[in-house]
Parts: sequence; structure tokens; C-alpha cells
Amino acid sequence: MTLADSLLCFAQLQCIALMWTLLKQSPIPGKPAIDKAIVVCPSSLVRNWANELVKWLGEGATNPLAIDGKQTGPEIAEAINQWCSAKGKAVVTPIVIVSYERLRMLSDRLGNTEVGLLLADEGHRLKNADNLTYNGLNTINCKRRIILTGTPIQNDLNEYFSLLNFCNPGYLGTKENFRKQFELPILHGRDGDATDKQKEKGDAALKDLLLKVNKFIIRRTNDLLSKYRTSSLTPDPPPDSRSCFAYASVIVSSPRQVRARRVLFALAVPARPVQILQQLARDQGAR
Repeated sequence: MTLADSLLCFAQLQCIALMWTLLKQSPIPGKPAIDKAIVVCPSSLVRNWANELVKWLGEGATNPLAIDGKQTGPEIAEAINQWCSAKGKAVVTPIVIVSYERLRMLSDRLGNTEVGLLLADEGHRLKNADNLTYNGLNTINCKRRIILTGTPIQNDLNEYFSLLNFCNPGYLGTKENFRKQFELPILHGRDGDATDKQKEKGDAALKDLLLKVNKFIIRRTNDLLSKYRTSSLTPDPPPDSRSCFAYASVIVSSPRQVRARRVLFALAVPARPVQILQQLARDQGAR
């Protein structure tokens, strides 16, 4: 899942709702879908994620372990070892929040435990499949992965493949296969000197690629949400957090999305996500 959001607070709320849903629910009564989740982000955002979890879920709801540099090396090692060894109802700290740099150093320890959800904030750092960060995250035993980024692709299909392959390894074949089947035909077809045949072949490759990736890409644009951008939203008071969170839970916790192995999201939202989310919650409740 990659959330390409111009305003990260909306995508962040969706991810919090998804984490909470998976930690509390599953198709099997009385058993959550996951026991543990990891949020990896820049070091400057570690505390922000911890604060947002408390803001939306309440004090003591998840007791996240935020590794923000205040702990010593031995303290971190002990906390991670306890987190890795805990299972089932013994997991009292289900969410670990850690920076990319620190995660690389902890990947060996974390690789020995099953993680239900891996969320990578500022995920454009994973556009290079050969760097240490990418390889470190890939060692973590996790079936569900989410990427949040404002720049999922910058006219580089090789980087795009890295993001796609992180979410769904092998879905588009090897890197060489992807380059032969999609990247080269598309690039040749977009060249200024391309022949009609090359353009036709490039369009066909692009169409085929979109058919494949759209199965696990959901893109919400400004056009989709434009009907909620009305002046009536302006005077509204701050939204009730429960209403916003309830709607966020609805839009991210459908059985198809929860059971998806690894989903890629691409999302763009308007400039006033909180007010829009409030209106969406009201509309949902009125139905």
C-alpha cells in the first residue's frame, strides 16, 4: 500500500484506522488479524506518530514503543527483545515506531519475529532497491506493507518498480522482465522520434501495466472529492474525532482491503482534509 498524499495527515489517519482495525478485528471471532505492527519513519516524525496514535485512539489504547533517541542502546535492545518474544495476549505494546536509520540496526532482531503490518512513512526512500534501507525492511517477516509518500513516481519507471515490488514481490516479475516488458517499450514510445509502431507498442505496454497495478492501487484525486469542497464546510467547528475515525475505519477496513496481502495505495486529497472527513462522516451516517 502506498499512500501518495499531498496532505499526509489524512493518509496518516487512514493508516491509524487500519492498524487499529487489524489489531482488534478479523474474520475469526475473538482473534485479531495481527498482533504487532511497525511504523518506520524519519527520526523527526517518530514522536509525531506516537502523539497521533494517542490523539485518535486515546491514552493507553496501544502504548506504542516510540524509539526516538531518548533511550540508550541497551534499553532499546531490551525493549525490542521483549517485543519480539511476546506473542498473542502477552503483547502489551503492539506498535513499534522507529526511524529508518535505527531500523537498519535492528533488522536482524526484528527479522526473527512475525510482524502483522509494516508502515513506511516518507516511503520514497524505498525507490532504490539496492540501498541498505530497502534491504533492511525486506528482511522483516511481514505480509502487509504500507508506504506513505508524496512522490510515488518521478518519471522513473525503475523507481516505480522498486515501490511496487516492495509491496507485492514478484507480481511484476523480475527487474529485468519489467524493464523488457514495460519500461523500454513505454520509454521508446514516448520518445520524440518514435515511429507509429513504437508509439502503438508503448501505449499497449502502458495499458497492460495499468491493468496489472490498478488491482492494488487506489487513487483518490481532487476531482473525486471536489463535491465536498463547498463553502458550507468553512464555518464548521473542529470535527468530532470519533466521527472522523469511524468513517476512516469504514473506508480502510473493507474485507477486501484487510485481507489483501500487500496493497499499493495512491492517494491525493484536497487542501482541507479534516473538514472534508467530517462531512463524509455525516454523509455516511445519514445513509
